[in-house]
Parts: sequence; structure tokens; C-alpha cells
Amino acid sequence: MFGQSARALTVLSLVVVTELIIASDPVPDPVPNGQCAKIDECSCKYDNGAVVNLHALDRKDGKPKFSNETNTAGNEYYSWNPCSPFSYYSNYSSYHRFYCQNVSVCMIRQGIPRELFYDLGYQGTARFWVDGNGTLKLTYTVDQGDFKSETEITLRCLTNSNVDSLTAYGEQAKTNDVVLYKLELASKYACAYATTSIATRTSTASSNSPSLIGSAWTTICQVLLVLIYVRAGMLCG
Repeated sequence: MFGQSARALTVLSLVVVTELIIASDPVPDPVPNGQCAKIDECSCKYDNGAVVNLHALDRKDGKPKFSNETNTAGNEYYSWNPCSPFSYYSNYSSYHRFYCQNVSVCMIRQGIPRELFYDLGYQGTARFWVDGNGTLKLTYTVDQGDFKSETEITLRCLTNSNVDSLTAYGEQAKTNDVVLYKLELASKYACAYATTSIATRTSTASSNSPSLIGSAWTTICQVLLVLIYVRAGMLCG
């Protein structure tokens, strides 16, 4: 009888641990359908209800999540924060004038006698769209006077990675008075998830999962204590 109880509790502990792991790492939808309609400046919803949510990547301290990522030529530095604006200023200005003020994307180009700052996007102009290959893009457009600059960020889904990276491909050829800049985000937060898992995934990532991890370990310890109690009873009996 004691043996059956111990085996039952062991199975129960495995089930609880498995459910906690599944809850902490939801599986993305394999094939998002249609376009991705903008919810806010850093999230969108596909036609089938799956959501891409970049809020977990956002910094709210006035600094960018990704800072000074270089292009292939090594003469341009790109910074990006998906949801909250940030600002840079030049040390060459006697008034510490802001360059790239309250932006989502900033590019710094090496120059003489000082570096040049370019505003490449504001959160208010964020637009999500899906290209002909089914790849999700996030774009920002800035009116520069005689031309427009457009920053295109490809959102590449990495389902099994805890590393978020931004690759800068830099300035592309000018077409129809539009200068295009290309970046690529590789992250699990670029994946489309069912709406039921969004709240869990966002809160887990924003806090580095302390509450969920603590809850999981508490449950595991409780189950183990019960197992020890049962086995001790078997020995004493």
C-alpha cells in the first residue's frame, strides 16, 4: 500500500513539474496566418488570433535595448528600443544638445570632426506587415525634408533561444526618394503565440521569471517533502 502511494506521488510530482515547464515556455503557433494587424507600437495580431509581442524586450529607463550594433562596413552604429523612446546627445555640443531625441531607432555615423546622428524611427510610425514570403516586418518612416528614411526590421522567430540579437545590414540603395535601412531581430519574442499564453510569457520575461521559478521550486519541494514523509513511514512501519 505504501509503495503504491509513493509511486502515485512520484507520478503526481512529475505531472506538476511538466505543467509548470509548459506554462513557463509556451509553444509558438507554427504557421501564423495572414497579415499582422498593429495592436500598439510593439505588438500585432495575425488573422488567426496569434500575437507577436515585443514588450518583453523594452527598456523603460531612457536607454535602448540594443545599443550601437555595427553594420558590415563598421562605420555606422544602430540602436533600437521597441516600445519606449530613448535619446542620445553629442559630447561635441557645448549645450549637450540632443541628437536622436525620443526615438525608437537611431543611427550614428562616423564623421569628421564629429559623429553624425540620424533619427531613423519613432514609435508612433511603427507599422507591421507580412511580405510575400510570410516574413513579418516592422517598419518606421521619418520625413527628412527632401526624402524619407525608412527603417525595416525583419522579425526572425527563434523558438529555442534565450538570446536576443539585432543585426544591422545598414543603408540600402535609395529608391523613389526613400532611403532604406535594414535591421534584423532574432528572438523568441519575434514568434507568434496564442493569445492565452501572451500574459504569462510577457510577465515571465520582464521579471526574469523570479515568481514563476519560485512557485515551481516551492511546489517541487512540497511534493518531495510528502514523498520523504511517506517513505519514512514505510521504514518505521
